[in-house]
Amino acid sequence: MIDILSGGLRVRGERERVATITRKQRAAFEVGRAEKLVIAAGDRLLIRGREETQGFANGDFKQVASVDPAGNEVMLTDGRCLPAEFKAWTYGDALTVYRAQGSTAEESLLVLGEVAGRSLARRQFYVANTLYRGAHRIYVSNREQILARLAQPDDGRELATEFIARRRISMRELMSFRRLPRVLENLRLSIMAVVEERRRMRETMSERREV
Repeated sequence: MIDILSGGLRVRGERERVATITRKQRAAFEVGRAEKLVIAAGDRLLIRGREETQGFANGDFKQVASVDPAGNEVMLTDGRCLPAEFKAWTYGDALTVYRAQGSTAEESLLVLGEVAGRSLARRQFYVANTLYRGAHRIYVSNREQILARLAQPDDGRELATEFIARRRISMRELMSFRRLPRVLENLRLSIMAVVEERRRMRETMSERREV
């Protein structure tokens, strides 16, 4: 970026080309940092943008099958090629908590560094510790700082544990909530059985009339 304007930004591209980005164009580009990344066969990549020719979408994970430095070609295990002019990708071995939401790993490592010590929230910490099935470890750069952050109130959406503590829900009430999905499923099956029985009765009556 060269300068901040009243109606946008003035930026410089890779080939020293200067351009102006207006407010109307703010949704037409991604913000990133250009850097050279060394990759080899077996590396896992995270796609951070769209690429129509290869069908890449933001959030896709790809694994490198082979690298040809002479031909500047990177082949992926799904048979696709990583275009040389496509820059919207990075290493996919580690994810932010925000990016990892909705996914599940067999094993996980949670790393809380200096940035987490200044900005970590309870909900982020909760999500980060529920994305695994097997082993899970937490590494922190400053234990006291992280504990102090977690002790601070969070103005976001209330956690289930906080809701239970605030409402003083008893174990009997909690168990009834847990049984609710099973009750609803049994009700759904009962309704389906009644509907099926009525359908059979209509078919039987229709057959009798035809006879």
